[in-house]
Amino acid sequence: MSDMWPIEKRFIPQAEIDKGPFHQLPLNKLWLGLWLLFITSLTCAFNGAILSLEAMVLCAISPLLARLTALDLKHLILLDIYTLPLALIGLIYSFWSSHVTPVESFFGVVVAGFSLLILNFISEKMDKHSGIGGGDIKFCLAAGAFVGVLNLHYFFWLAFFFALLLWPVLRAYNKHISFGPALILALWSFMLFKHLL
Repeated sequence: MSDMWPIEKRFIPQAEIDKGPFHQLPLNKLWLGLWLLFITSLTCAFNGAILSLEAMVLCAISPLLARLTALDLKHLILLDIYTLPLALIGLIYSFWSSHVTPVESFFGVVVAGFSLLILNFISEKMDKHSGIGGGDIKFCLAAGAFVGVLNLHYFFWLAFFFALLLWPVLRAYNKHISFGPALILALWSFMLFKHLL
């Protein structure tokens, strides 16, 4: 927790900090490395058309997504100070997007959040412990704003696909698996390649 920014420390109790798969890595270096990967993939996917609305939105959210990924890999936490503004950005983005309308965006937030709350409730009843973290649920709310209700199934399928790919790697480093990176990769991939759907 010592390498977290002061604003991050202010919004999270020490008791909620855990050791993630990459807890030994410096948080800020991990964040900068991930941010560089996000920006590199963005420039490759848009082939120089970096001035489009989608590219500018992705440039704007890439540091948030990289920070969320780094925090989840290091501390198993997705902070509200990043996920909730991300949802607001997604809702605002929908007013100018050619891929999602404001109504689809709003219902994407509602359906994504409600679905995961139900899944978490069922998981708690079956296993007597929370199966999905609150940060994961709030991140899915934000993703729902970007992808819209009609594309949520693509987002969730991508998330499960990335989780299956990441599971052996993350499991090799720690007994705790963070689902946040898979969710973040799913949103990023969807936003980069949604024009192919």
